[in-house]
Amino acid sequence: MGTGILSILLFNSPYQFNGLHVISGVIFAINIIVFVVLLIFTILRYAIWPSLLPLMLSHPVNLFLGTFPMGLDTLITMIVNSLVPRYGYNYVLLAYVLWYISVAISIITCIGIPFIQMSRQNVENRQIFATALLPTVSTIVAASTGASVATVLPDSQARIIIVISYILLGMGLPISVLLMANYSYRLILFKLPQPAFISSTFITIGPCGQSAYAILKLSSDVNMLISKTGLVPFTGVRDEQAARLAGIALQTVSIPMALFIWGFGVLWFFFAVISFADTWAAKKIPLNLSLWACTFPIGTLALSAQELGKEMDSTGMKVVVTLYFSVIKDSWFTSPCLSEVGGQPPSFEEVDFIKNRKY
Repeated sequence: MGTGILSILLFNSPYQFNGLHVISGVIFAINIIVFVVLLIFTILRYAIWPSLLPLMLSHPVNLFLGTFPMGLDTLITMIVNSLVPRYGYNYVLLAYVLWYISVAISIITCIGIPFIQMSRQNVENRQIFATALLPTVSTIVAASTGASVATVLPDSQARIIIVISYILLGMGLPISVLLMANYSYRLILFKLPQPAFISSTFITIGPCGQSAYAILKLSSDVNMLISKTGLVPFTGVRDEQAARLAGIALQTVSIPMALFIWGFGVLWFFFAVISFADTWAAKKIPLNLSLWACTFPIGTLALSAQELGKEMDSTGMKVVVTLYFSVIKDSWFTSPCLSEVGGQPPSFEEVDFIKNRKY
């Protein structure tokens, strides 16, 4: 996810120079290799030791299943951005098929993982981390990826994907806001997570940045369809004047809505930065894999700022994107550390589980 979002930001950077797309392509290739290798290892793990699967599903680590479709979505977006313009139809078909696979997995995780938590896990308030957002954010990321895929498809297929993407956004955003409220409650009662997990506070940025981006991209897609077909959005009525007015209205509503959600993400960004700095000042933060939690969420905030800059023709937003990119770059080069020398990898607090339903 973190590597994928970096390649996307480089490819779409408002300040391009010769070779930037090449750098983006190299990072995209690295992302493909990492994704495929980890996928093979994961499949082999559960094929060789199938008894691990139910154990994983009953443990808090099951929340990270939501990261699989999100990682796949970054690959799909780069296929649309980089490979489709060069190689054409075959990669359009690949992106189309992979997106539906991602949607299926996202829906399963968005519904299934919270249900397992509600019915088969005993979780106390102090054991709630921002990772609880991962299953629900997956549908939001799928929605924004759908908006990208729709731009390279025929009108009829693009219309279906846009409708599905709005539904996915509705599945993910409201429940993410509810979970963020629950996480805020946990922070107020039990304070910040332990230093090894403090970077997880950045995860709360993800739903905001990705939702703002999805809203803007879907609005742009709807207007693209209007210019091609003359159909009033979400209807079969052909009226070019009404369709044009509807498109303007949708865009007029979408930009302030995206700004509103993006602002909420900026709030969480500063909360996370201050929390990280405060913890760092009080106690040394060990280098571990949880630092990857910083990269993708900040990347989504930069991505939505990038799109806002295009829609509003705002130089200020382009500067903001550059500032966020510098943070993401530093995070990407720091995060690969598995653990500091002599350090121990962090572990989740133990949670009591029950096999039967609680009701």
